[in-house]
Amino acid sequence: MAYYPFDYSNSVIRVVFFSLLLFSYSCTSTDLPKNKVIVVHARGASHPMLLEYLSTIEGKSFLKEALAEGSLKKLHPIMNAVTICNIASFETGALPAEHGILGHTFAFSEDKKLNPTSGFAQRFERASFWEQADKNGKMVLNVGALTLHGQTETHTNVDCLAQGEAISAGNFVEIIPASNSSSTDKILRYTDIEYEQEIKLTTNSSSSVFIYRKNNPTTDQLIIDQDVNFENGILGAIKNGDWLELNQGTAKGLKEAFRIKWIGDQNDTLKLYVRSSFINRGYPQQFLEKIDSELGPSKGWPSIPAFSSGQIKASTLVEEINTELDFVMKVFSHAAPQKNYDLIMIDYPIMDRYGHAFLQLKASSKEIQGYFQEGFQRMDKDFALIQQYADENGYELIINSGHGFSPIHTAINVNKLLQNNGINSNMESSGWQAIGMPGKVSAHIYINPNIDSEPKQELIEKINSLFQNLSQTGSEEILVEKIYAKDELTEIGMNHTNAGDLFILLKPGYTFHPALSTAGPIFSTPTFKGDHGYSLKHADSFGIFYSKESCEPCQTTDVAPMILKYLGIE
Repeated sequence: MAYYPFDYSNSVIRVVFFSLLLFSYSCTSTDLPKNKVIVVHARGASHPMLLEYLSTIEGKSFLKEALAEGSLKKLHPIMNAVTICNIASFETGALPAEHGILGHTFAFSEDKKLNPTSGFAQRFERASFWEQADKNGKMVLNVGALTLHGQTETHTNVDCLAQGEAISAGNFVEIIPASNSSSTDKILRYTDIEYEQEIKLTTNSSSSVFIYRKNNPTTDQLIIDQDVNFENGILGAIKNGDWLELNQGTAKGLKEAFRIKWIGDQNDTLKLYVRSSFINRGYPQQFLEKIDSELGPSKGWPSIPAFSSGQIKASTLVEEINTELDFVMKVFSHAAPQKNYDLIMIDYPIMDRYGHAFLQLKASSKEIQGYFQEGFQRMDKDFALIQQYADENGYELIINSGHGFSPIHTAINVNKLLQNNGINSNMESSGWQAIGMPGKVSAHIYINPNIDSEPKQELIEKINSLFQNLSQTGSEEILVEKIYAKDELTEIGMNHTNAGDLFILLKPGYTFHPALSTAGPIFSTPTFKGDHGYSLKHADSFGIFYSKESCEPCQTTDVAPMILKYLGIE
């Protein structure tokens, strides 16, 4: 009898089921031939941090057993292992020069014009393993996808739920007791400090809500309502530290939906944290509508910038991260048994979120260390559950973590740097000379294609010298790991027609500011406290790879051919 996954958010159910699972999964036979595959993309789970976690736990665990039996290995990412480049290599089995995704940002050169683009917006130049499965009549489920597409636009046999799309902006609301409230009222009403009278929880909503307390000293709750009459029902109530969600089905419209947390108070002023409202996106429409009606809307991605700017605490961000992951696992548990899928893909981003948000803080914070430990524990248990489902339903399980993480402390504005050294990087001006396309820990530098060859070469040499000697004031540390001329990019699989004239790779600890502008300082504090994509000589760059197949070394580009082999596709 097949095992069907369920909503295991109930902690008691999880503990009981996992206890049984620990006994059973190690005894399950893996000798039977399988032609179906579950692929988990555990973004950001680095090999060194996983080994650190496993060294601290006692007793059995899925990951500990996998390491002992040799199924859990170190994975070598592609050299430019930023997220979208690495996903493209993982899904196509090809290097960037073949699949054409050269970074988070790069440029097309057409008719002596440069057109900046996002790597997330571009289609691959080679078919992905799941597209090849689709073309061969295999049924595919793709849960939590970071991109909606591969090489082609239409997919006949693919059910895809991507990361949610924000349809209203989140914000922070400070409220104080309304001046017309009195101690004799049945309720104590609140008003927005900014708007004085009405309270708008979402910045682009068309209507307001009323927030009040019943005049009862034993009930420390804020009541959120559409009027001031609590006798006819309310939208919800929260205590300090609680969340309240008003979903699209209950709200007047999409923009009126919200998720809200009461995050603090100071004297009479109360602070509310309002999350953006998200909708599910994906295809085909009937699959999406089924998810909408049976599981509700997407929870969206966590607000790392709100934590980095000090507006929310680490504990609140961790709640957001786990809420996002709860939804991913719930969709898998709900959707997987409903069709006979040949290939199931799960994007599992917990360590990616923790790494980006917390990694620079981990060494000095016991609280952050605890969150990482809890994150790995959750990953360990969830993977055991997925393995159990795979074994009971005839799937081979492959887990891929395309890259690891390094802590970062400094962001560099590449175009401000060029501008301050006498190089015109304003593409809006007719005489611009060079532009940097920042891609996290790397950047393509493009020279204006209208510049003649001799001055172009002089400009390349000037920029090359600038980065070879790049350091911060008062420091002798050179910040650049490696500079590649375009014809040298072949050695790292990046020599594509759209690659820059120079490709700059930073040392760990540094990242390029994501903006193309020349505003602000050259050096600043980054929003993300951890990032990936550094040179492969740094141990932090390596991810993890779980498979019964042998490979040494195991590389990102090995995954797609392995999956196709299991599916029986040439």
